[in-house]
Amino acid sequence: WNINSLTLAECRAAIRAACKAYGLHAPRVTQHQSNSWSYSDSHSELISMQAHGPMKFGGQRGGKNLATSLHEAAHYVTDKLFRSTCQPHGPTFLAVYMSMLEAASIAPTIALHVSARKAGLKWRKSRKGLNDK
Repeated sequence: WNINSLTLAECRAAIRAACKAYGLHAPRVTQHQSNSWSYSDSHSELISMQAHGPMKFGGQRGGKNLATSLHEAAHYVTDKLFRSTCQPHGPTFLAVYMSMLEAASIAPTIALHVSARKAGLKWRKSRKGLNDK
């Protein structure tokens, strides 16, 4: 999930589709050349994808892939819908992210759930009435 496997245009399309599923307009999507992680800034309406990871890994690592695009889209969606009531990687965020991963068929749903449980992660089952407080 940390290998560049999409173009920037494909990242934009994935983010646009994920935001649309939640009734939101997609933010502007750019890429940055530094080794810093991909990020979402809902206040600036921007998601910036890591173009290249550290060169010690051969330059193929980076954030331009479906999992990272959806991760940043999930941050954008939860920031827009829940503002400060949602923990950055809390149960509400994970519910949105898991929903996006499932919709994209990135992995079988059961594999996502088993993997999350094994890591001790907790997520909400429904999008209705979500709030981490």
